[in-house]
Amino acid sequence: MRSLPVLTLSFVALTIGCVETATGPDLVGVWQVTAQTENPTGCTPGPAVTGPPYIQFTQEELFGQTFFQWAACTSPTTCEMPNPLFDLAYAKAIAGGFEAQAYTASGDATACSLGAVVSTAIVAADGALTIETRTLTKSDVTGTTCQTEEAQAALNAGQLTCGSLAVLTATRP
Repeated sequence: MRSLPVLTLSFVALTIGCVETATGPDLVGVWQVTAQTENPTGCTPGPAVTGPPYIQFTQEELFGQTFFQWAACTSPTTCEMPNPLFDLAYAKAIAGGFEAQAYTASGDATACSLGAVVSTAIVAADGALTIETRTLTKSDVTGTTCQTEEAQAALNAGQLTCGSLAVLTATRP
C-alpha cells in the first residue's frame, strides 16, 4: 500500500502549510493489519495484497503544523520512521478520522498532467481503522501553468479521474 502514494508525496511539504488540524480520534500507536487490498487500475475494490503486519501512527509537527503519519512495521516494536517531507500528512479532521491530500503537476502549458493522492484514516465505532488511498489524475491539460495549485483546484472541482484504490484495515493489538 505504501508504494502507491510514495511516488507523488514529495509535494507534501508544499501543501502541509495549507491544511488545518482539528480534533479527531486518537490515531497514535501500533495497529495490527487485518486486511489489505489494492486495485492499481481503478477505484473499485481490488485483490488482497501482502503488506506490513502492523502499522504505527505518530503525531508529528512541521513548520508549526501538527499532523499524523503512519509507518509500516514488521512487528509491534519494529517500525520504519515516518518522513514528514515525503509521507502523507493526515491533518484535516473529517467525520471519524483524518484526511491527507498531496498534489502533483508535471509538464507545461501544452501538455500538463495533474494528480492528487487522497487518503482517509477513519476509526469506526468498534475501534477498527480503515485507511483508503485513492490516486486521481488528469492528463493532456492545455492552457495551464501546470502548477500543483491547479491539481488541487481540479480535485476540488471533481475533474480528476480515480485511477487506483488501496484499502488497509487494522485494529489495535
